[in-house]
Amino acid sequence: MLLNSVSITYGRKVNLGDYNNANIEVTIGADVELGDDLHEVMQELWTMAKANVRAQVLPLLAKGKETSDTPLGLSNGQPNGITTLGTPTVGITTNGNGHS
Repeated sequence: MLLNSVSITYGRKVNLGDYNNANIEVTIGADVELGDDLHEVMQELWTMAKANVRAQVLPLLAKGKETSDTPLGLSNGQPNGITTLGTPTVGITTNGNGHS
């Protein structure tokens, strides 16, 4: 089996109080070339996805507190010639009594 690309989706549901919650989700993909270490590629994607979701969740939980900027891309460049498939898309959905 030949893999050309891989993608992962990671999300969290956050309780905002007052019967509100937010669903934070990101899907990230990468092109894979012959000889790439698939485990390393997937680990980098999971790390990037978790960092992106965390960066969106922290301001919601901080409620006015300052949060530090977190780099949201690959940590040390793109391992083994990985080419990412565009900019990660982060979706935020709030549920509850109509407040966002």
